Amino acid sequence: MTPLLLLLSLTLVLLSFSTTPASLTQAFCIPGQRHALIQLKQGFKADLLQSWNASTDCCTWDGITCDQLTGMVIELDLSSRSISGELNPALFNITSLQYLDLSNNWFHDVKLPDTGFERLTNLTHLDLSCAGFVGDVPISISVLTNLISLDLSNLISSNGADNNLLLDGSRLQIILKNLTKLQVLYLDGVNISSNGSEWGNAVSQVGHTLEELSMMDCSLTGPIDPTLVQLKLLKVLQLDSNNLSSHMPIFLANFSSLRVLSLSACGLRGPFSNEIFHKTDLTVIELSENHMLSGQLPEFTNGSLLQHLFIGGTNFTGPIPNSIGYLQKLSTLELSFCDFYGEVPTSVVNLTKLIDVYFQRNRFTGMIPISLFSHPSLESLDLSENKFTGYLSEFSNWSSALRHINFGTNNLQGKLPISVFKVPLLSKLNLASNNFTGTVNLDIIKLSKNLIDLDLSNNKLSIAQNEYRNKSFYALFPQLNTLNLASCSLTKFPSFLIYQTDIIDIDLSSNKIDGAIPNWLWNNKALSSLNLSHNFFTEMQWDSSFISHELLGILDIHSNMITGSVPVIPPTIWILDFSSNYFFLWPSHFAFYGLYLSLSDNRLQGEIPLTICNASYLEVLDLSYNNLTGKVPSCFLKGATFIRVINLKSNKLSGTFPRDITQGCGLTTIIFSRNRINGSLPSTLTNCNDLEVLDLGNNQIRDIFPYFLGNLKSLKVLSLRSNQFYGTISNIEMNHNKVNGSLFPVLKVLDLSSNSFNGRIPQSFFGILKGMVTNSNTDTPTIRYKYGYLSYYQSSVTITFRGLNMDIENSLGIFNSLDLSNNGFWGEIPVEIGQLVSLDVLNLSHNAFFGPIPFQFGNLKQLESLDLSFNQLSGHIPQELTFLTFLSALNLSYNNLVGEIPQARQFSTFSNSCYLGNPGLCGTPLSIQCGSPQSNHGLNDQFPSKSSTDIVGLSVSIGVGFGVGFASVIWALVSCENGRKWFNFNIDRFYFRHLYRRKFMRALSK
Repeated sequence: MTPLLLLLSLTLVLLSFSTTPASLTQAFCIPGQRHALIQLKQGFKADLLQSWNASTDCCTWDGITCDQLTGMVIELDLSSRSISGELNPALFNITSLQYLDLSNNWFHDVKLPDTGFERLTNLTHLDLSCAGFVGDVPISISVLTNLISLDLSNLISSNGADNNLLLDGSRLQIILKNLTKLQVLYLDGVNISSNGSEWGNAVSQVGHTLEELSMMDCSLTGPIDPTLVQLKLLKVLQLDSNNLSSHMPIFLANFSSLRVLSLSACGLRGPFSNEIFHKTDLTVIELSENHMLSGQLPEFTNGSLLQHLFIGGTNFTGPIPNSIGYLQKLSTLELSFCDFYGEVPTSVVNLTKLIDVYFQRNRFTGMIPISLFSHPSLESLDLSENKFTGYLSEFSNWSSALRHINFGTNNLQGKLPISVFKVPLLSKLNLASNNFTGTVNLDIIKLSKNLIDLDLSNNKLSIAQNEYRNKSFYALFPQLNTLNLASCSLTKFPSFLIYQTDIIDIDLSSNKIDGAIPNWLWNNKALSSLNLSHNFFTEMQWDSSFISHELLGILDIHSNMITGSVPVIPPTIWILDFSSNYFFLWPSHFAFYGLYLSLSDNRLQGEIPLTICNASYLEVLDLSYNNLTGKVPSCFLKGATFIRVINLKSNKLSGTFPRDITQGCGLTTIIFSRNRINGSLPSTLTNCNDLEVLDLGNNQIRDIFPYFLGNLKSLKVLSLRSNQFYGTISNIEMNHNKVNGSLFPVLKVLDLSSNSFNGRIPQSFFGILKGMVTNSNTDTPTIRYKYGYLSYYQSSVTITFRGLNMDIENSLGIFNSLDLSNNGFWGEIPVEIGQLVSLDVLNLSHNAFFGPIPFQFGNLKQLESLDLSFNQLSGHIPQELTFLTFLSALNLSYNNLVGEIPQARQFSTFSNSCYLGNPGLCGTPLSIQCGSPQSNHGLNDQFPSKSSTDIVGLSVSIGVGFGVGFASVIWALVSCENGRKWFNFNIDRFYFRHLYRRKFMRALSK
């Protein structure tokens, strides 16, 4: 054979080997590496590595990939295998590794080793995400210069563990400095805690190779550093859930490769650049939950690749442009909780790939676009909390993919379309809080075979049901999770509920159901929330199935007529509201282990069960308006680290205020008013550092002014009215100097009325009331206690307004009142009161003040009620008071005022009753005209007794501004005592329930 033929033969042989199947040429793994892997396994606790057997070839093991020629292990993928235990250092003996993935495992509290990673210099991919590792990210990773992908994300993993890796700014700088080949960097949930310059400079070191950067929830601060402009090849940028407090960087619009931009909940503010929207290659724009980010949707252009647009929870406004129809690849459109308005454009018919549409809580108007119903891919449609009007007609061409429909809280009317129950895959339907009318038979539910959640509450519907059917008929009904039929004119329980075994949440409140709450309810072991409030139930049936219920967490039966003994409460209940019933007995052993307990407005008698003290996690306790006797249990305040609200108002409790109040007291609200509590106040109240409301009015407490309460930096409401407090408050300045900072820095309601205080009021007393100087319209109302995530507990306090005692509830956070009436204060009224510009109510009546009315009162622009009656004030009524345009109640009666009554603005609306007992006054509305002989009588030295104030009353302004159209009607009402009380009560109720509620909502929106 010639040399040429020999060479050709050898070549053919080699080629034949190269085309032989890999399984025939696969090299065996290296024994040393097999041993290292066995050692690694020995540190694990895992059931899914059965193939890891020392007697077999490790290249065949699960999760192992070897180089076919050398047998070296190059890939180790142990992701999502429920591995726990330790990370054996033998791992780092496998230096041939190019790919290492330990993500989504259970290495709880296992620290990454400081050394070892520097040996894996061949690594191109390292994924340790969501595996439970903790501690500092090792510097040794900085040696891995071949890394292309690094994922240390540490968000809550699939196993529910909340992990914590640390990587401060300087360490981040060191690690990334040499990783110049890096294309993918995911650090989500790693605690970096760096400012914009630190983390920006560190990341920009990687340079133009970086294509994906994700640093969500890394405790980053802003602003976004301009050095990031170097990352010109970025395709993915995710910085969600940080506190960047930054404007939207303009340079992001110049990233030509950008496909995913996700910046939700990161404190973006200011106007959003529409240039981002014009990037047609973007597939995801996520800007939601940036509440200070403003903008409008632009005119879109054809050819956009945008698939997901999230703007919910921002300050975006304006209409949806008709050009949105160009976004033909759009599948998710999320605009909830913004300020969009106008009609939904008809061009949405072109968005045939829409899957999820969320328009909740905007100002959209007009008809709901019926074309949306038939989009072939549409699964979720949420148009709730808007102003949509019109009728929902019967419709047959519903999307076959549609699962969730929410049209709740709009102005839809007419009959409920039965066809909506025929949508084949429908699982959630919410049509609550509209104006639908007519009668709906519950049998239609059986048409929706996949229905899980149904809410028809708060319409004008009448829900009917046929007479009891047999079990086989009700077997046709879907098994619901949620049924809400509040305010649906129900007169009895829906019969099909007897056979519902999966139902979790039932709301039948505000109906007309009477009789007994049936026992069969407790047989549903899935039930976790039941609201039967505002019905006519007279009995609650319960037995062992109720007591032993394992999932019932919320039980609300308030505002019924249930009498008898409070039942034994299942230990699983965490919110219990039995208020406004006729319960009069405690069970022999009362126990409650939840967060919220209200038995207010019943007829409970006897002492408060001490077993309540065993409720270790109790946060709200309301036993007000009962007939409870005995002492306030000391355990309520001793060691009260969890409890936030205690309301024992209007009972017959006696004894002294509990004195053993320990450090760490977490109470925000204490309401013990209208009881018989006596003695003095304990200085240990200052251990309740978070206290906001302290209402001890109408008791028998005898003490001097409690200066120590001024140390409570969160105290907003202090009511000591109608007790036996005595002495002066002249030492306020001395006590002010003894503490750090100011006394009562945020106090908004101070009521010292009907006590025995006396002496002059020092000027410094009003100087310390900084909370009444702040403009209340910009204050965030905080006197509301949120329990869980479902509702609010609202504190209330009694004030005197227009001569009536009223309970103010909805507006405590923004309401400002100063009441020093019915005491023995004397001297000139301090002009410093004029600095309390946020006052709504000022009452200094029934004291011994003399001298002129300070003209500085003209600065109290928000004042609505001013009572200076029954003093010894002299001089003219200041003209400056006419600038108080919100003033609707005025009483200057029984003083020594002289001269002409001002006529401008509000003063033209007040009747003569507010000026009685001032013989020196003249002019309208008095019959004595100025210049007549009777207009200059001497000082008024005869004052009626306090009891005579019942017939004096307060003058009520007729409306706001200068309107007097109803003057004759109003005069007829106020000219007699009963008419005046009826009028004042209803005006007060309207005012505080409506006008203050608007004020409150405006404050919330700022």
